[in-house]
Amino acid sequence: MRAAAQHRMVHVAAGVLLGGVLLWAGVAKAMHPDDLTPAISALGPVFAERAVGLACVLAAIEILIGLGVLGLKQRAIWGTGAALLLGAYTLYLGWLLTLPDAPRCGCLGIRLGRTPVQEHWAGILRNLGLIACAAIVIGSAADAERVGARAVAA
Repeated sequence: MRAAAQHRMVHVAAGVLLGGVLLWAGVAKAMHPDDLTPAISALGPVFAERAVGLACVLAAIEILIGLGVLGLKQRAIWGTGAALLLGAYTLYLGWLLTLPDAPRCGCLGIRLGRTPVQEHWAGILRNLGLIACAAIVIGSAADAERVGARAVAA
């Protein structure tokens, strides 16, 4: 019984951490979309013209997924969405590292390093940890569905 309670606490903590960080990041982007525009503008002039709007769209997506992860229904879907979003962000940060003059990303609305390169590496490591949290959320949702199916069958 004690192991099951600890297992459940890890699942809850992973969901709260993942949902909370996405919510925080979305709100930070919504409040300060200009912090993200240099990283979006690195994609080229077409994106640079729409950088603020794209930052706002990303903010809305992060807030929606964060709230979904924190919710009690369809957590596997929201966890999968979070993992995909964070995976895309991680690849993008890796791409920014290849640029000769990498811009800051404005990730989470805070600077995670003294230089953009340090910030991008910190973001990559953070995102990998959050992807692990998403995997836990997805796994806990699948466990809950199996338990529910057994209860209905019994």
